[in-house]
Amino acid sequence: MADYGNQWSNDASDMNNLNGAFGSQKKDKAQNQSSQEQNRVIDSFYPFAHTAYIEKLFVMESTSKEQLPENLVTAGERAEYAEFGFKYGLKEALPALVIFFILCIIQMVSLLKSPSSNTGYMTAAMILSSIVPIIYGLSYTFHIAKYNVGTLTAKLINPFLAGRLMAVGMVVFTIGWGLLQFQTYIYSNVSVIVTAANTLAPESSGGLASVIIKNIMSIVMAPFGGTFDISSQSVAYMMVILIPKLFSTWKIIGIIISTSLLMPIITTSILRKLNDNNNKRAQIELENY
Repeated sequence: MADYGNQWSNDASDMNNLNGAFGSQKKDKAQNQSSQEQNRVIDSFYPFAHTAYIEKLFVMESTSKEQLPENLVTAGERAEYAEFGFKYGLKEALPALVIFFILCIIQMVSLLKSPSSNTGYMTAAMILSSIVPIIYGLSYTFHIAKYNVGTLTAKLINPFLAGRLMAVGMVVFTIGWGLLQFQTYIYSNVSVIVTAANTLAPESSGGLASVIIKNIMSIVMAPFGGTFDISSQSVAYMMVILIPKLFSTWKIIGIIISTSLLMPIITTSILRKLNDNNNKRAQIELENY
């Protein structure tokens, strides 16, 4: 087995020193982490402050001749990293959701202004909503996954990725389920489309409600080429075209996002397995030698 320049010794005193070093680190970790998060904007977008501890564990596990004590990572720290993963998962899921609904509104206004079968904004929604989760998925795959070399690093990496999976998966599933139920309800109650069309664009101009609705629609449409008249037919056509596209587009987004969730988890497992096999092979070669 290769000999590293800064390996820890095998005797009990060095192991005690290691425990003491980690004990001091844990006491100062909260203060240091808080200071980093206040001073570095990047920590609001990527968990560098939290992965620093994983990287230190990686160095320890990679250079130690003996297996390090498992209690160096506590159950509380594992729960803490699951919470970190959940928070960063929300940070990537919510922008994707906001982008999706903004482009859905733009697509709706576009169909009201020019009734057609063109749903290019929904295609843009599919692409742009997927970009943020893909970037995070690739970042975690190439950054965090490579540090999963032993028991201690796995105790922090796995909860972090699980927390991310839980947060993003919850948002993707909830929105997808809601859109599917909405589409199913509309398809089973077609009269709802007619009712909605007559409410949003009543044929008669009388009535305070119709005046308020038309004024609101005019304000919404102003950024998209100015105000224009809408009819109950154009509203009904917009709903017929847009409603099925909502769920079908989100379903594709969900598949893409799910891939970005699984990438770092699968890569982490593969790299851990390869590392274990290399260590076993090195141990066998050493014993045979």
